[in-house]
Amino acid sequence: MRSMTTRGTSSGMKKSGKNQISEGGGEVQVALGDVIYVKLHGSSWWPGQVVDDNSVSESVKPSKRSAREVLVRLYGSYTYLYADPAKSRSEFEEILKLNNGSHQQILLQSLEKDLPSTKSSRAEGSSSKTKGTPRRSPTSKRQKQNDDDLGRQSHECPKS
Repeated sequence: MRSMTTRGTSSGMKKSGKNQISEGGGEVQVALGDVIYVKLHGSSWWPGQVVDDNSVSESVKPSKRSAREVLVRLYGSYTYLYADPAKSRSEFEEILKLNNGSHQQILLQSLEKDLPSTKSSRAEGSSSKTKGTPRRSPTSKRQKQNDDDLGRQSHECPKS
């Protein structure tokens, strides 16, 4: 089992803005603004930005935090979570190897797992083209009726 220790102030950030985490002799340094990939519910990975714990309202921060974790805001949202940068980095490096070093492939897999609309449209094999005859909305039916009425009026002979 790896032993991890955090050096710095009680917030985990040193005055230099770096958070240093030792892992088996190696050191992971994270600064405010750094991008790290974090694991979301199970097997999805998403990029997040390390933010200052003191600048985020308590109402939006998660309640549980261990000493070695830093506050991260997930890209594309204002969702915050605490993540262990050393653990995230080592696990993400393995995932990166499994995906031939492709960050894009990892993001696409996460989107497919987590977005219901993407998942259902891919599962059904649907495309942007419609199949069969298109259905008309009630507005379209009314518009067709109005167009037909106008067409009949233009063919009628004027009354004198």
